[in-house]
Parts: sequence; structure tokens; C-alpha cells
Amino acid sequence: VMTAGAPVSPTVLRDFKMLLPESSEIHTPYGATEALPVTDICDQELLKIYENKQNLFQGICVGYPLKDIDLQIIAISDESIEFWENAQIMKTGEVGEIVVCGLNVSQEYLANEKANLKSKIFERGSEKRWHRTGDLGRLDEKGRIWFYGRKSQRVVTKNTTLFTIPCESVINQHPMVSRSALVGVKFQNEHVPVIYIEMVSGIKRTEKLRKELLDLSASNPVTKEIRIVLFLKKFPVDPRHNAKIFREKLAVWVQKQMR
Repeated sequence: VMTAGAPVSPTVLRDFKMLLPESSEIHTPYGATEALPVTDICDQELLKIYENKQNLFQGICVGYPLKDIDLQIIAISDESIEFWENAQIMKTGEVGEIVVCGLNVSQEYLANEKANLKSKIFERGSEKRWHRTGDLGRLDEKGRIWFYGRKSQRVVTKNTTLFTIPCESVINQHPMVSRSALVGVKFQNEHVPVIYIEMVSGIKRTEKLRKELLDLSASNPVTKEIRIVLFLKKFPVDPRHNAKIFREKLAVWVQKQMR
């Protein structure tokens, strides 16, 4: 079985495994429209990695780069990088943007130079074109990629940078939370992290629940800067992938509330 569309949590992996023959394998590859596939890993290794843990505080493992795929992690930047020599390569364990190069990676966008400048890096000498995925992650000591979320959805505060996958993993531990969404808003000339909560069906929002979530947030170094919790009955999502939350829409909503 091969999955696609969004990261696969350990819980989903374990539950779905129970529906399949014992000899089956579940593969959870990673890729993008412009580069598919990029990595792969199967459930046997993943379930050993997670060791029956539910948390994804250090990202979610999406496996090893495939044969003939060159993959690097570069420093997080919203600026264009025209030439490869100007890209800063991150060390093992450091979070940065995932960039890839290979025969199945698109070379350019059709009639869209703005997108080319944003997402393509030219390597002089080799004539390679690297693709900036816009996804954040890190390489571990075994060469596996750990996904941290979209670059555009990170929240940069004056003290640190918060990433969606780790932060939401902390909050999702609460039994009354169906899922959560990290967003950032501007307030008094600073970026402020906010966590939206979609509750388990039948659960009502209460100040007691809000306090429990704030206490949970404060108890973990990953989320200790999050001091605003908001509730929403249903998240706006991609019509093709229920797991893909439109966090940008949530950010606009909360920004209006904070004026």
C-alpha cells in the first residue's frame, strides 16, 4: 500500500496495518507536484522508530531519498537563490528547507519566471537545477528525512521559530482535541503564535479546556511560547486532502479578531 497527499501519523499507520494481511507493507513516500517521488520508507521501520509513541515533537519521518535523487537541506530563507553556490547547506539534525534534484524533478515552470526565481536554483558547472520544495525538515544520522511542515506556515517570533508538525503534535495529545493548527499573527509589532483547536465530536469548548491546553502548551519547550488558544468547529481544508489545513485562512481570521 502506498500513501500520498499528507504525512501519515503513527496512529493511522498502526490502525490501517490491522486491516491488512500480515505480509503486507505500507509505504509512506514524500514528494511534491514538481518532484514525485522523493523519499520512501515502509511501516516496519517506521513503527520501530516511533516505538509506540504518539508524539511527533521532532517531526515526522518520511524516509530515505530514492536512488538517483539528490537531496539537501538548506538554510530557511524567503529570498530567491539564483545560484547553488549561494545556498547554505545545513548540518545533520538542523532544520531547513528540503531541496531536490533528479530526473523526475521539473526543471522550470511554464511561462512563470517569478515561480522559477522563487523555487529553482541553478548549479553552474553541472548544469543541474535544484527545486526548492517549500517544505521544512532535517536529515538524521541515518540519512532519513524528517518533515516539519511548510516553510510558509512557520511562525517566527523574536525568540524562536515554531514549526507546524512539532507544535501541533504537542497539542494533539489532549484527548478532547481532534486536531490543531498553528498560525502566526502580527500583534503590537510582534509575531504571535496562536493555536486553533478542532475538538473531538460532541465536546464543547470551555474555559477549563482552554486552561488545560495552555498548561499542556507551557509544559513542553516546543510550544511554550503559545499563549493563545482559539476554537473552531471545523477547519478549512483542501478539497482533495482533508489532512491539508488552510492555515493561511485561519491566520486571516485570527488577525481580524485581534484588531
